[in-house]
Amino acid sequence: MNVVPHPLRVLLCLALLSGAAACNSPSTHTDQQPQALAPEPAPAAPVNPAAPSEPAQDDKAAEEEPVADVIAPEEAPAEETQDDGQREGLIKWVDLEKPAMVVRDAPTKKGERVGTVRRGRSFPVYEYKDGPGCKAQWARVGPGWVCSDHFVDADGPPEKTSPLPFTYGIVYKDTEIFMGPHKHMGTGKIRKARSTVTILETTNRWVRTWPDQWLDKHVVAPREVRTSSLQGEHITEDTVFPLAFVRRNHTVGYPEPGLSKGEKRRVADDQKNPINRFTRTPVLEIHPKNSRRGGSHVRLEGGWVDRHQVGIVEPRPRPRGVGEDERWVLVDISEQTLVAYEGDKMVYATLISTGAGKSGPEAFTPVGKWRIHTKLRSSRMAGGSGASYHFLSDVPWVQYYYGGYALHGVYWHNSFGWQTSQGCINLVAHDAQWVFNWTGPHVPEGWYSFVQRGTGSWIVVVK
Repeated sequence: MNVVPHPLRVLLCLALLSGAAACNSPSTHTDQQPQALAPEPAPAAPVNPAAPSEPAQDDKAAEEEPVADVIAPEEAPAEETQDDGQREGLIKWVDLEKPAMVVRDAPTKKGERVGTVRRGRSFPVYEYKDGPGCKAQWARVGPGWVCSDHFVDADGPPEKTSPLPFTYGIVYKDTEIFMGPHKHMGTGKIRKARSTVTILETTNRWVRTWPDQWLDKHVVAPREVRTSSLQGEHITEDTVFPLAFVRRNHTVGYPEPGLSKGEKRRVADDQKNPINRFTRTPVLEIHPKNSRRGGSHVRLEGGWVDRHQVGIVEPRPRPRGVGEDERWVLVDISEQTLVAYEGDKMVYATLISTGAGKSGPEAFTPVGKWRIHTKLRSSRMAGGSGASYHFLSDVPWVQYYYGGYALHGVYWHNSFGWQTSQGCINLVAHDAQWVFNWTGPHVPEGWYSFVQRGTGSWIVVVK
């Protein structure tokens, strides 16, 4: 089995066990800056973690629509599961009595860490074997081994997971973290700025959060997390290209391109067509840049709109080194779009948010070509200081492809279509789940995270 090379080992061990991870600033990658469509570089170890940012407060990203209830994408790819007839050698289903345990590539404590299992998500056992570092026996749980010291029996396979399966709470006052509901067991602090925790249990005075840590109930307010109405597009033979995603609120289609503000005000109401944000529609015509009016314009089914109000996708040939049937993901920074491909066939497209910066010390998303090597069903993103402090529990559907850069879902902003993050590629939760389940490497059944280099789907980032 392929394993993570030494430079990332410390980072990934911590991330896989504790669920902690972070998107990093470009300063952490100065030793190996990627080139456009370059061969896969060896990832650099992150140094200064930074979380995905809150929405930018400019007139673009700040135009938020009311968010809608969590919805699942149509025809989402199924999680990698098997029926009992395919689980040859299955002994039993188990869960954990402790928060999480490491999965190793051999039945020994010295084996390489290749993933984790987490309490509350059952996993299969296929074999038991004696080995060093485990009081009971090592259990084979697919392509890896877990010490069975803390197993409990489970009823069956894990349940299907929703795009946002957690209950979150906002921390609105600086507080200590406790290992139990007792004041004398403080182990750290959480600041109120940009802090969200997962609520697993509440008592009269305490809130239990992951992993079995406790906070004073009076400093945590339950947060109703509702996700964006953005819905990715399943590409079929009937899809018309170029395909536009309207990314700005209050977009209006006009009968002709290049109108000034005054001319737009004089257009009769029955000739103006409001177009909802996140509408998906074919581009019927593109009007070139006009020196008098400024930017170019595109004609949609609802009329002419400014070019910057839409993100556009159209077919592209696969990059060199990508197989004719291989799955790969194209991220276009200029358009703020993501497209999933199988060879030259487009499969799925949606809007995203990449790094808010363009280069230098600002947060940015590097251009290049890499394979996904690490997946976590969710991860905590915490760190920073001052204005950059953050503590975000259970960020969903995390896929690392280069150093500290990852694709992941978000629950704290709706600025899809605009550059907002600290470098990671942000997706709406149901799109993030779709991509997570579709790309390789596939997380083994019941596992919470998985590490495997050299076989994952390609991530290609272009400007």
